[in-house]
Amino acid sequence: MEITLSYHTSYAINLGDPFRELREAGTNLIERCIDLSEKLEANWVTVHPGYKVSWPDQKSNRITYFNDSLNQLLRLAENYGVSIAVENLNRLLQSEIYYLGDCFSELDEIFASSKSKLLKMTLDFGHAHLNEGIDKYLIKYASRIVCTHIHDNAGIGIDEHLPLGKGKINWEETCMVIKEVNYSGPLCLEVYSDEGKVAGMRLLREYLAQNSGQT
Repeated sequence: MEITLSYHTSYAINLGDPFRELREAGTNLIERCIDLSEKLEANWVTVHPGYKVSWPDQKSNRITYFNDSLNQLLRLAENYGVSIAVENLNRLLQSEIYYLGDCFSELDEIFASSKSKLLKMTLDFGHAHLNEGIDKYLIKYASRIVCTHIHDNAGIGIDEHLPLGKGKINWEETCMVIKEVNYSGPLCLEVYSDEGKVAGMRLLREYLAQNSGQT
């Protein structure tokens, strides 16, 4: 069995912060993560686009700030051969915090900001379910996805990280799309209990094995 190592950076680091000093501090922290990832022979570093506090207007400015940070990180990543995987975030309802990268238009702007072949994506299924839908994300970004975060939710604006089958995601249909786009990377269970992780992996294996000749 092949083992793939990656580095998942903190949600709290806001690479789209409007204050240059804070943005640079966050970028420097992730540069240290990239450096450590190279030493550990990790294949990619997952980063988050960041967030905006208060009103949702001017998110485009924050995307520009994030893209500046991202391109700085990619220059270091190119030296090491470590990919930078941007995670799609979830759209928050009735909140004073607005995540960047919570829709196709913002993600498209991020991915268009660099021609680096090391700019990849970590697809969070739970976040996608709260936005345009998992199947649409899988199809649209299939060529960029290097990792997935798997968990369930009720699809009503709350990122619950439920065990698979305890929310409203149709896992049988989702697994069909996984196979259709030929995704063969890691399926990382982001649920709280070990029992939920084991049960979730069994469920995924069952659905992925259907009509594929596997047992």
